[in-house]
Amino acid sequence: MSSQVSNLGSQSLHGGSGAASTITITPSITTTCPPARLFPHERLEAWRQARSFYLGCGALHGLPRTAGHLGDQLERAALSVVLNIVEGAGRTSWKEKRHFFSIALGSLAESAAVLDLASARGLLDPPETERLVAVARRVGALLSGLMRAGPG
Repeated sequence: MSSQVSNLGSQSLHGGSGAASTITITPSITTTCPPARLFPHERLEAWRQARSFYLGCGALHGLPRTAGHLGDQLERAALSVVLNIVEGAGRTSWKEKRHFFSIALGSLAESAAVLDLASARGLLDPPETERLVAVARRVGALLSGLMRAGPG
């Protein structure tokens, strides 16, 4: 890995598919990396789907002020799904991985419950709610698969 001094003074990541990436880290070190993913979670479909679910849930911030607490709770629970997948993927022990994937599954169930309650109160667009629930089910299936797969 080669390093060279750069005067950019800021953090940036440049990359293209199939090419080496250049990473500039403050204060002034530029490093060229091979075109590999940087973090273990980036190879997991469960993480990609959970991220999509979280971003989809962000549209619910338009809830009426009297129901804003539901949007806030959904935001926290959906974010917990994503972050616990990330943390589990970053662990080296199978027992720890399974623990964080289990927490993600619990947060996913909480997210689905909030969607159900908001929908029952007529606060959400039914097609959008159905789409989010379908993504949540996919994430749940992927997480369950990760937990059953075991070490190795």
